[in-house]
Order: sequence, then C-alpha cells, then structure tokens
Amino acid sequence: MKLKNFFFFALILLTGCVYSDKIQFNEDFSGSVEYEIDMTQFMMMMKQMSENDTSMSVNEVQSVEEMVDSLNKAGAFDDAKNIDGIQNFQVEGQNDVIKMSFDFDNLEALNRAYQEINLTDAMGMGVKDEGMNQPEPPKTTIEFSLEGDTFTYLLKKPEESADEMGDPEQMAQMAQFNTTLSFAKNIKSVEADNIDVSQNGNEVSFSYDLGLLMDKNTDNPKVIIEFE
Repeated sequence: MKLKNFFFFALILLTGCVYSDKIQFNEDFSGSVEYEIDMTQFMMMMKQMSENDTSMSVNEVQSVEEMVDSLNKAGAFDDAKNIDGIQNFQVEGQNDVIKMSFDFDNLEALNRAYQEINLTDAMGMGVKDEGMNQPEPPKTTIEFSLEGDTFTYLLKKPEESADEMGDPEQMAQMAQFNTTLSFAKNIKSVEADNIDVSQNGNEVSFSYDLGLLMDKNTDNPKVIIEFE
C-alpha cells in the first residue's frame, strides 16, 4: 500500500489514538515520565483497511508488540536514550498500547527528551519510500520551565496550518491527548490559556484534541502553576 502524502500517513497514525502522559516532579524537579499511546482504534482501522485492500493481507498488519520491536531495532529511540540526564528509558508494546517510561534529572533533560520523542515520526520510518519526496510529519513541541516559584507548561503547535492538514473541527475527534502533572511542592494557584485544567491537591490534569493543535486561530496552550 503506497501512501502518496506523508502528512496523510501522519494523520492515519494519529487517528483514533489516545495519548496520555503522567509526569511526576520531585522537590528538585527531577522526576519520572509514564507515556502511553492507546492504539486500539487505530489497529482496528488498519485491520479493516487490509481486509478491504486485496493487495494487502491481514497478516501484514503488525501488532503493536511487533511495531515497537521494529522501532527499537531501527534505533528510533536511541537519541532519546542517550540524552544526558535521562535514565531507565524503556519502550514496550502490549495489548495495542505503546508504553514508554524514563527518569529525568532536571527540566533541561526533560525538555530535550520531549524534543527527541516523536512517535508519529518514528513510526513513519517503516513506510518511507525512497522514491517519494516526503516532508517531515507535523511535530508538536512541549516546553517546561521554572522561574522562581512559577512553573510553566507550554504546548507549541505544529507549523503546518489547518489548510494544509485539514479542518480543525473534523480533526478534533481523530486523537485525544491527556496530561497529568504531579508535584512534590504545594500548589498555590493554576492559570491556563486556551486549555481547560483541573486540579486535585498537588496534581494538575488537562486534555486537548488534534483540532486544538491544528487551529491556527488560537495561541499556543499554556499552563502556569504557582507554588507556595
């Protein structure tokens, strides 16, 4: 099955997936990350596509376990594993879910890890055609910063516009992103721009969809947390 446009493939990879990351911050802002991609709906869609495509066998659809194994063998996560300040980096696939976890020494290492980790890009490695002039898939950058007692989570949207990728309203249901931030410090207040946030003690949670990421009419979502 040839894909004429790599952006199209990137959207297929996002379709039906639920991305969840849980970040635990210690007092010194070292910590740990648990990142999951629930690909249940995506795997069902791929199996249906293979059943409808006579040139493609159902057996050709890789399981999530096989997909992760291929990515590891291809060195898709080597750059992230070798970042200074990142330890215990692990990726595994189980029951249509990709699970990734690692520990970080500081916010600089965490930021570098999130810059290196782009599973949509990595998963695309397996279908690139050397004869095709393919652009890079859309990338979203997440930045964490701390100034005094103020912690900021900034979600930088991809440079691609909605016109290039599709209607944000139609894309809203294609992928869901859930984030939970847990802190050792006591939270005094939480503010957010362009995103809904809930707080439970020293834990902050928020969710957004692909439509928000591709909507160029709104600013980059931001969460600002003040500590006591």
